[in-house]
Amino acid sequence: MASLGGVLQAAAWHSTFLRATANEKVSREMQISISVRHGSITDENREKIEAKIGKLQRFLDRISVVEVTVDLESRENPAVDIRLTTDHKKSFVAQSQIGELFASLDDGIHKLEQQIKKFKEKLYDKRPE
Repeated sequence: MASLGGVLQAAAWHSTFLRATANEKVSREMQISISVRHGSITDENREKIEAKIGKLQRFLDRISVVEVTVDLESRENPAVDIRLTTDHKKSFVAQSQIGELFASLDDGIHKLEQQIKKFKEKLYDKRPE
C-alpha cells in the first residue's frame, strides 16, 4: 500500500509540473512597440499589426521584444522596419517597402520567418548526433 501512495504522489507531482510548464509557455509575452514616422496610423491598423506580429511566436517562442517602425514619408509606398529580439539577445531585422502598408508588413514578416528558420536549422545542425 505504501508503494501505491508513492506512485500516486509522484503522479500528482508530475501533473502539477506539466501544468506549471504549460503555464510558463503561455505566460511568456513579447512586448510589441509600434512607432510611426511622418504621419500616424489608426488604432485599428495598430491592432492588425500587433496581431500579425504576434503570429511570429509560432516560429520562435522566446521572443521578448519586437519593434515595428512604419515610415509614411511616401504614403503610396510606406516603409516597414521590424526588429525582433529574443531572450538570448539574438536579434533579427527585416526591412520592406513595397506598395501598401500591409503588403510591406507581410513581406517583412516573411523575411523574419526565413531568418528564424535558418537560425533554427543552424542550431539543430550543430548538435552532436
